[in-house]
Amino acid sequence: MDDLTDAVPGYTMLPCEGRGADIHLATAGERVRGAMQAVQFVMILPRGDVETILDAVAARCPRRQIAYWIEPVEEFGRLI
Repeated sequence: MDDLTDAVPGYTMLPCEGRGADIHLATAGERVRGAMQAVQFVMILPRGDVETILDAVAARCPRRQIAYWIEPVEEFGRLI
């Protein structure tokens, strides 16, 4: 993601686990836990930039089990 800084002005990265019937557990540790290690990225960006980001992530990510969703943001700001 660091090489996408021009397209993504900032993001939050959260460690997480993926679970579900369609998830492929690649490592022995994942099979023991019953969950796939994953990272969730949270980004606030213009709707027009979404396709660029998705294409870049798909080209750079070795794991193909990538899920995403889009939610409208009513307001975004920072308390300083």
